[in-house]
Amino acid sequence: MMKEWVIDVGMPGFGDSVCFIPYDRENDSFVVGMNYVSLKCPGELVGVIDTSAFSDDEMLDSYNSFIKQHPDWKDKFKKEDG
Repeated sequence: MMKEWVIDVGMPGFGDSVCFIPYDRENDSFVVGMNYVSLKCPGELVGVIDTSAFSDDEMLDSYNSFIKQHPDWKDKFKKEDG
């Protein structure tokens, strides 16, 4: 299992859940296509992206919208202890 994950706001979740995708820090890349939809991250939560954005401005708009809706996103969606 991948160690670090990001929330992909470009992919729909179900109910209150969100879509997580793995982040490969060594290669500074995302593993698009390997999605995990859940209320809690399966590993360390390190950020928020939008894989459906076509520009940096669109990515920033998606990010800001998500942060506005979920100001506590890092605590709310982080991996549960244990």
